[in-house]
Amino acid sequence: MPGLSPRQGIALVVATVLAAGVGLLTAPRPAVPSPAVGGDAELAARLRTLAGSGRVGVSVALIEDGAVRLAGIGETGTGQAMTPTTRFEIGSVAKTLTAALYADLVAAGEVRRDATVRDLLPDRDWPAGGGGDATLEELAGQRSGLPRVPLTPRTLLGILGTTVGGRDPDIGTPDDVLRAGATAKRSEPGRYRYSNLGFALLGHTLAEHVGRPYPELLRDRVLRPAGLTGTTVPADPADAPRDSAGHDRSGRVIPSAVSSGDAPAGAGVWSTAAELARFADLVMRGEAPGHDAARPRFPAGEHRIGYAWHTTPTAGGGAVTWHNGRSGGYTSFLGFDPDRRRVVAVLNNTEADSDGLGMRLLTGSGDGSAEPARWHELAIGAGLPPAAGLTLLAAVFGSRRRPPDRAGLIGNLGWLLLCFAVVRAVGVVLPLAIAGWTVGAAVAGAAICLAGQRWRGLAWNGARRPWPRWIGSGIAVLAGIAALILVLG
Repeated sequence: MPGLSPRQGIALVVATVLAAGVGLLTAPRPAVPSPAVGGDAELAARLRTLAGSGRVGVSVALIEDGAVRLAGIGETGTGQAMTPTTRFEIGSVAKTLTAALYADLVAAGEVRRDATVRDLLPDRDWPAGGGGDATLEELAGQRSGLPRVPLTPRTLLGILGTTVGGRDPDIGTPDDVLRAGATAKRSEPGRYRYSNLGFALLGHTLAEHVGRPYPELLRDRVLRPAGLTGTTVPADPADAPRDSAGHDRSGRVIPSAVSSGDAPAGAGVWSTAAELARFADLVMRGEAPGHDAARPRFPAGEHRIGYAWHTTPTAGGGAVTWHNGRSGGYTSFLGFDPDRRRVVAVLNNTEADSDGLGMRLLTGSGDGSAEPARWHELAIGAGLPPAAGLTLLAAVFGSRRRPPDRAGLIGNLGWLLLCFAVVRAVGVVLPLAIAGWTVGAAVAGAAICLAGQRWRGLAWNGARRPWPRWIGSGIAVLAGIAALILVLG
């Protein structure tokens, strides 16, 4: 490279190669389930073939014509082998329980489908145009028009924590949910729009109307009658089950989510594959409390939806009814095929896909379970590390209008740390992401070597207005360090 002595050129090559090697060794890779197996050996072998990599442990329950088969592979993340009765956080599959509660109250004549939230809770303040105008049926059918989550400072910070630290946003207490629902604006009511806020509002509206906390009401009206004695809704994180730990797809542990406000929508609800399959089997047979919730009623994109439950046509002319979930490092799938009399529950203590695995077990189609790459994951995993490395390299050379200085290099180094931490936090483990991480590390190594060689000849701050440059560099460094702490902690 022009301007470099032979010694500096050798140092640059060595630094680049070493950085590429370190990048290749430290790039996020998919977790692989351990050889541990529990339950039905044949089903476990099939599960292992379908599951592939990117998972720590999986538990499955399969019911065909009333015959129950249970299997687990891998580990719980708490030092134990997976078993068919390991409890997982089930995420939005919990919406089917809230839907059953609602349908059961309707069947008993205790609430009306066309009743609004305002009708049930008249003593609260419900501004016009907000969640108070939504009917119970709109909430249960994902047609209320409410946003996916309440747009409050608390949830926006939670979304940031989800992106960087892998933690689920906490939308607060039941009272927080009711207040957020009151002020949230509805967009195109009557059309399908998936909303966690809407389901949380439904659950807590029913609970306050009846005069009992949501966990107690759900337990007495749905869980106990259906025999789901191991399914729990802990009100405090200290009471959450310790059967398993959630992970990202590289195997990094993610703290579980417990939110009393978001519980009706799926945060902090725990169950087993065996119990969920039992519940879905009772729904399919018309024997569960609130089983009418699964009957398809409204259009929902390519599917139809009842109360929470989606129904999707199959290639053979039939249809499967299902719901999925994702929460705190867990994914889940619950579905049934009434023509085949088959029920499948899949619980995964990793953020890898459960839908493809569940559908393959349910319909018997497909040879693998590779999760399709989402474009934003591909862009983040494959593009962000090289872009961060090139940005630091560009800062080393500067431009005619802005010569390089130490403050700029320090700031770009902070952004480099932040970018690599984001990729690690998102848990992208695609082959192209490994390549992107390695290339980014190599370019960063070259940039850091060149910066070290030029350091003595650079001014601390060459900007006309130095303080904005110092503030920007300080923010970048703090953001990079904070992101690393979140990811590694």
